[in-house]
Amino acid sequence: MIPSSSGNHARRPRRRCTRRRGRRAVSLVILVLAFAACRMPPFNTGLSLDAAGVDDGGDGSGGTIDVVFANDAGQGNAVFLNAGDGTGRLIDTGQALGSANSKYVAVGDLDNDGDSDAVFANATGDDSAVYLNDGTGTFSPHSSAFSGNDSFAIGLADTDSDGFLDFVFGDNNNTNEYLFLERNDQIGGFEDGVANWQALVGEATSILSLAIADFDNDGFRDDMYAGAFNYPDVVYLGSPLAFVASPFWFGANGTDTKSVAAGDLNGDGNIDVFVGRQNEENRAYLNDGAGDFSNNVWTSPLAADTWGVALADLDGDGDLDAFVANSNDVNRVYLNDGTGSFSLGWQSTLVKLSHGVALGDLDGDGDVDAVVANDSFVQFNIAYMNNGDATFTGQQIPGTEALGSDGVAVGKLD
Repeated sequence: MIPSSSGNHARRPRRRCTRRRGRRAVSLVILVLAFAACRMPPFNTGLSLDAAGVDDGGDGSGGTIDVVFANDAGQGNAVFLNAGDGTGRLIDTGQALGSANSKYVAVGDLDNDGDSDAVFANATGDDSAVYLNDGTGTFSPHSSAFSGNDSFAIGLADTDSDGFLDFVFGDNNNTNEYLFLERNDQIGGFEDGVANWQALVGEATSILSLAIADFDNDGFRDDMYAGAFNYPDVVYLGSPLAFVASPFWFGANGTDTKSVAAGDLNGDGNIDVFVGRQNEENRAYLNDGAGDFSNNVWTSPLAADTWGVALADLDGDGDLDAFVANSNDVNRVYLNDGTGSFSLGWQSTLVKLSHGVALGDLDGDGDVDAVVANDSFVQFNIAYMNNGDATFTGQQIPGTEALGSDGVAVGKLD
């Protein structure tokens, strides 16, 4: 079923933005996302992904990005700072942000003070939470009034073009709220606990993943792909202050989507999606330029329990490849041939309980590395260092203990 609404709304002039370029692998993804709003947050994914992008530390040189992990089972969420010594080594700050059952974390400058803050999606009735950064990588809780639901996903973007990052939460509670927007207007917006937009009952159910991007090519990052578990994936197109009332596009019924990554997979200027599913093949869907993703251009040869997907140019050939984090399976890299069709590249040697992946240049050598969150109290989280050819060497991220991590985000925290 595809609703007749085309989501057409008044076009506004494109905003111009200036970005510093990272090295070769980073600069491609920035160019791919020229349609996005200027203040897009860094690339981050756990169960969910808000939009494709790669963080290079903010200074164009790479090697200085830091990491935040979202931990479940009542563990405090963890912050790791980059040693900055060219090795990609991450240092545990010892912070424990909250004690909720956190499923996802997104980072971005929420208070417009120039550093990256964090917002956590919390499940099992815990209130989702905002933590503000003091500029040194030290976080403190911010007063907010998010309702206690079963949140598994966050989309972080300036959906209303007012210069402040807003939040979209995806919920896994079939009897409560499924998908809702909280506007950040810096004068009480996301503190009032009142959703500025909410999906209608039955239209977006059991949402575990989100991607916010400009899917209809109107020049604004205010459209959304919502991946659902055992329900159809849906696409909403933007309107000036929220999303249109009903989905523009419905996917196939009964798919178990756990992760979504957005980016231009075939170089035609439209933002496409790479979808990871539970115990099913991963898939790539091409956007027709209006937000319809009926074109399933590629299906993986292997089925896995894929919890995290991230896109970047991993092999330096100019297109977006996929790093896939799997639970009870090896992690895999799929290489793009430039058309949105992928072939299996590297895979890890050890089976992990991997639930999230984020990409960035950890060691400053100009290629894209990966940070993987493992939801296990015996498996430490892993930094996979790119050898320059889209093969990776894993190094354990040391901490005070192994974490039950569901989500991970990277950004410049200090």
